[in-house]
Amino acid sequence: MDDRKVLDQVVLIIDKCPNYSQYQNPTTGVYSSRADDFEITAINSDLRNLTYKTNKIPTRDTVVFDTKGETLELDHIYKFHRYLSFLVQKGDTVLFTYDQGFPKATILNREVSNVELNYEAIRNDYLVAEEEDFDGNSKFNISPVSSVKGYLTLRDRSKTKQIRAEIYESALMEAKIELEKEKWFLDSLVNRKLIDKETRSYYFNKSNYLYKFNEFIFNQYVNENFESS
Repeated sequence: MDDRKVLDQVVLIIDKCPNYSQYQNPTTGVYSSRADDFEITAINSDLRNLTYKTNKIPTRDTVVFDTKGETLELDHIYKFHRYLSFLVQKGDTVLFTYDQGFPKATILNREVSNVELNYEAIRNDYLVAEEEDFDGNSKFNISPVSSVKGYLTLRDRSKTKQIRAEIYESALMEAKIELEKEKWFLDSLVNRKLIDKETRSYYFNKSNYLYKFNEFIFNQYVNENFESS
């Protein structure tokens, strides 16, 4: 029996992070040069935001997040505001390594399923055909902002609004199809005993909530800009 006290913290070790300071969005061709393209955030049990970000790219760094809750969700932003979430437990030491720019987590203090810990990266590989492409929900939140910039110089507000609405609608259609695929994928992982039912529910509910929220934003945008059409 292990009698060691579990500390009210999660320790992150960032190892050989790539340089994200400039990255081209493959969908829009827009370059990002923002320093916060590398960021790890979480909300602890006291509902306080915990954030690690740096203006320099760390080669190796150690970060401590305090938490009294049993679990902590880490959101790792990388490559033009993409992000992956990782569920960890209080007392964990988490090593982040980077494979072709993509973050991968390993728990150093206990055994945990790689599929469960790195589910979102595995999910993206399953849902998105091209490695550099985005899933539908991500396109909804990224593309409308950056793609429309090129049309602002036309000084045609109606055309800009129409283009934005079309991007929103296309992304939502993709997200709806991907949600059904993810549901089947999660069920298959449960059947193969690679994740448990609680983890399955967490990830599906998260994707479903994001889709419903984006759908609400789209309907609101249409009502505000095309209600007289």
